[in-house]
Amino acid sequence: MMKLRISYLLAVLITLLVALGGSWVTSYGMSWYETLKLPAWTPSGQIIGLAWTIIFILTAWSAILVLKLGRRHPNFWLAIVFFLINAVLNFGWSALFFGWHKIAYSFAEMIILLCNVLALITCTWPISRKASLLLVPYAAWVIFATYLFWNVLLLNP
Repeated sequence: MMKLRISYLLAVLITLLVALGGSWVTSYGMSWYETLKLPAWTPSGQIIGLAWTIIFILTAWSAILVLKLGRRHPNFWLAIVFFLINAVLNFGWSALFFGWHKIAYSFAEMIILLCNVLALITCTWPISRKASLLLVPYAAWVIFATYLFWNVLLLNP
């Protein structure tokens, strides 16, 4: 059984704050979003919300595994930095897109987010394969979202 530590709670708290902050910014920008031309294959808001809920849960779980298993691993602090950068980039994308309506900047930021998620998967692999694999759905979703938002950018020059 895993011993409860403050760092585990902090991982969950940071994830929750990013999720709630992103949700708040998203709700703020929904009236603008509804004016955009979107590809016909854009997922519904319910699907997007479900996907992000799963991603946030898996990301927090991955972070907790790294905190539990990796403290003595050479990649530990690098993984922590990538998790924190991920939190900033995740919220930052919501702010750029839904808050400031910057489609091109949010697309560029999404590419940086994808690179960070891939770096996080690579960095966590030697610490915990399970922690690394928990992030694969995140990478898959961001790849899909990047392609989606490339099309949004083309439809809304």
